[in-house]
Amino acid sequence: MLKRFISSDFNRNSLVLLSGTVISQALPLIFAPILARLYSPSDFGAFSLFFSIAVVLGTVSSAKLDLALYTSLGRENALITAMSGIVFSLLFSLLIGIICWISYFIWELKSLPISVLLLIPFTVFLIGCSQSLMAFSNREKKFSAISKAKVILGLVWVSVNVGLGFTNLGVFGLALGYSMGQLFSVLKLAYSNRKAFFLVRFNVAIFKRNLLRNRSFAFIFLPAHLINTVASNGPSFLLSSMFGLEANGYYFKAARVGESPTGVIRNSLG
Repeated sequence: MLKRFISSDFNRNSLVLLSGTVISQALPLIFAPILARLYSPSDFGAFSLFFSIAVVLGTVSSAKLDLALYTSLGRENALITAMSGIVFSLLFSLLIGIICWISYFIWELKSLPISVLLLIPFTVFLIGCSQSLMAFSNREKKFSAISKAKVILGLVWVSVNVGLGFTNLGVFGLALGYSMGQLFSVLKLAYSNRKAFFLVRFNVAIFKRNLLRNRSFAFIFLPAHLINTVASNGPSFLLSSMFGLEANGYYFKAARVGESPTGVIRNSLG
């Protein structure tokens, strides 16, 4: 029966993705007791705020062009769509960087230090790249590369957090760990698809034409995904503003443990 189960492409590929997701999400939980002694609840609360902002903005950074990859006719069109998503993420993150700079110096947004605030656009860009590259890898059935990228994300994230925890950098150490994890994960996906991207012709005209052809994905799917992501990360914003960063930090650690079991299965099969 087990042999028959593994012989199915869907089941086998799901197991490959499941293994990467389990390891990626298990690493932060395993090292949670160590991190709890290296960082204060306020640091975790500030990181939760940074994480929520980055994830919400990262969800829309690629204009949901990653979903358009699955309907693209031909491999070249899929490559162009993936590159369009990456370029759009770059432009969007530059805009977010300007807004973050204005928020800190003009609107006096002091909940996050300037070093962490300026990590937001960089992280948003990486999340957008990850969405496009994972969708293309999924289309190409490179499930092993996706699984390894997830493991790299969790491993680098935890390693940097632990290493910087001894330097008293506070929330910046937590935020930089997540950003570096995303960076190395994206580099892994880009390396596994390097040959394909070097073969495609891409310029401004092709980028504009691709955006117009797939604009329905932004208009239809983007609002739904944005509302869903804001709703799931809403407690972080509310707790930070109403009860402070320390209370938000306690909630963040509890929610991470509680949501991990269902998140592993949902992300792998999805």
